[in-house]
Amino acid sequence: MANCEPVHCAHVDVDSIGVTYKTLERVAAVVGAFEQSDGSYTVRRMPKDQYKKLMKDTRSKGPSRKKVGIVKKVEFNSYPLIATVPAWEK
Repeated sequence: MANCEPVHCAHVDVDSIGVTYKTLERVAAVVGAFEQSDGSYTVRRMPKDQYKKLMKDTRSKGPSRKKVGIVKKVEFNSYPLIATVPAWEK
């Protein structure tokens, strides 16, 4: 599964996404999809090396402790927008 780019999502009230360190060993980039207040998503792609430079350890005390690196949405905003996904019809 080398060089795949799974999408990591964050709901509107979440300001970061997390990726496991094992996943970072196998991907070329991290694709982040961030929900907007209208229910749509903006999608941006950050190269893996940049993600690794910016990530902080999760503050979780649970199973993801020392296994997940977190990057804030604001850091993704400096990367090109690759898609906008409209809100789902209800």
